[in-house]
Formats: sequence, structure tokens, C-alpha cells
Amino acid sequence: MRENISFINGVNLKSKSSWEELYSYFYAALCNYSSKITKDKHASEDIVQNMFIKLWDSRIVFNDLSGLTAYLYKAVYSRSLNFLRDNKKSLPVDQEAVKSESSLEERYIEMALEEEIISQFYKALEEMSPQQREIILMTLRGDKVDDISRKLNISPNSVKTQKKRAYSFLRGKLGSSFMIVKLLLFA
Repeated sequence: MRENISFINGVNLKSKSSWEELYSYFYAALCNYSSKITKDKHASEDIVQNMFIKLWDSRIVFNDLSGLTAYLYKAVYSRSLNFLRDNKKSLPVDQEAVKSESSLEERYIEMALEEEIISQFYKALEEMSPQQREIILMTLRGDKVDDISRKLNISPNSVKTQKKRAYSFLRGKLGSSFMIVKLLLFA
């Protein structure tokens, strides 16, 4: 993300390039975050999309990136809970956690941190070669080496080599967060 001050000013002024960057940086992470609450991928995409539309139409002004980030996650959290309430779905939180406000807040913070790490992962994917990126995305979808090999019309050994290089690149970019990404996305 470019310099925070110019980015925040662009978001506040409804600059198209700043909003494209905002959307690109936060959309996938917010959808994943909402999906963990709602257990409904399509509803989560709608929730995030509608939140961005409401934000665009609002006159809210942000002072810094942390305030913007906090707003986005809180808005998606509230909208996700509203979705559950409106669709009479039970909250995916055990009753003991509901009784303890601090426990719920800790869970919220933990989920937000996970989403930030996942967002960094998707940004790193953008820096990879197209073939490595496609192989990693196919792996995330559950495709096996032989399936990827057939779909991309390359040898299984090429798939393994490109996957190994991609993982090495991700380890370098994400550092210790790479293990968290593997646990969250590849498990």
C-alpha cells in the first residue's frame, strides 16, 4: 500500500485509484472474516460489497490507516451478526464466549489479525509469476499435483518445482507468518 497519508486522503476524497487500492487490499480479507462468522461465502461477499457501497456513500473521514482498518472490520462484524440475526442462524460462538465480553473481543482481534496475515499472503501472490500464482491458487482450491498438471498442460515435476519455488518466495515475503498462512489456508 502506498504512503498511508496520501492513501487515507484519497479514500476520504473518494479518489478512484485510492478506492481501487482499498478494495484490492481489504476485500478478500474482509470476505474471509465475514465468512468465518456467517459460515456463508456468498452472503459474506454481499456483506462486504454492501459495506463498501455504504462507506462510499457516507461522509465518514478517517485520520489514519488503523482507524480505517478498525472501521472496516467492525462494520463487517456488525453486518455479519445482523445477517445471522435476520436469517435466524445461531451465532458461531459458544455460550461461554458470549457471556464473557473480553473473550468475544479477544476472538474478534484474533480473527482480524488472521485476516491481515491472509491479506498479506494475497498481496504476495500478486508479486509471483502468473504460473506460480495459478498453481498456488489451484492448490488452495484443493487440486492435486496431477490435476494441476493436466489443467495447465505441464508436467507433474514442473508443478512440484513451481510450487516449491512459490512456497520459498512466500516464506521470504511473509516470514514467520507463512506458517500461520499454511495452517489457515492449506490445512
